[in-house]
Amino acid sequence: MSSDSANLVILASNQPLPLNYSYLQEAFRDPIVRRELEKTNIASPEAVLSRMSLTPKGVNHLVESVKPNSDDLNQLEYEVGKTYESITFNGENILLLSENMGQPAKYVDWGNATKDEISTRMSTVAMEAIKFGHIVSAYSWARASIEEKDNDVAKRVLKYLEALDKRRLRNTLAQPLMTTPSLMKK
Repeated sequence: MSSDSANLVILASNQPLPLNYSYLQEAFRDPIVRRELEKTNIASPEAVLSRMSLTPKGVNHLVESVKPNSDDLNQLEYEVGKTYESITFNGENILLLSENMGQPAKYVDWGNATKDEISTRMSTVAMEAIKFGHIVSAYSWARASIEEKDNDVAKRVLKYLEALDKRRLRNTLAQPLMTTPSLMKK
């Protein structure tokens, strides 16, 4: 789970830890918990879920062919967080996590909620992920919402995300290509 673009809260166990939606709702009823989470712009159970960065499947995929990390290999810092390196490696870390996230919706215990309630909650999580700037997560949650029960909200979220991607691609293509003087010499 990430509280912002550079910090991660990592929970680990020998078995997957499904998030219990009812427990999250209960936690948000406590004014102290709510106030503390709101300091990091997390104001609902859906906002908590939108911050999931990796699932067990994502972690396994991420580390299956990677040497153990050490201080000289700055992919993800497992030992001591290095704030001074955030500026340099934050973009790489976000990309690495996004490419290996997995499907977070599969790790939520929705209790006795109906398919309609679950798909609505998943759509809300997708919108929270957009607010946070976690586009890959938003896509994942919107698609999971539609898989759970076809709904217009998740479809609108997907259309918004696709339009956002097209805009970003257009902006990227509109940027002049960087050239180096050595390549320009004949």
